[in-house]
Amino acid sequence: MNRMMNVVIIEKNAVMREKIAELLYRIDGIGAISQLSNGGRLADLMLDNPPQIILLDAGLAYSEQDNLMFLKHASKDTRIIALAEDDRELFVLTGAVEKVRIDDVIMKKDVFDTVSGLVRKMTARDNDSSELKAYSLA
Repeated sequence: MNRMMNVVIIEKNAVMREKIAELLYRIDGIGAISQLSNGGRLADLMLDNPPQIILLDAGLAYSEQDNLMFLKHASKDTRIIALAEDDRELFVLTGAVEKVRIDDVIMKKDVFDTVSGLVRKMTARDNDSSELKAYSLA
């Protein structure tokens, strides 16, 4: 039986957070979805119920990088994906990558396709009885 993936969405815009959550609930394999407007409660949430996927607003990755530094030491089983709205946010994100671990960067408009593919890959990895294999969005 496939394990359900827990996802955390950290997005400052409440409407965007809701829309992303609506899309993600349509993906087979997604279990709990936690929504945060900033990174302040993320450390506690990760202790209680570590997510397999963190979707992090690119602007928040930069503006809250000091609060999110602990992500550098997050489990390798947790994928940290920065969500960018446009090229400007991609540029701003470059200032955060030294302090905050970011595994992948995607555009917000691509979140459904990207996350559904990632969940399939992670589930396949979990079902593979051989040595654990690294996975990425590529």
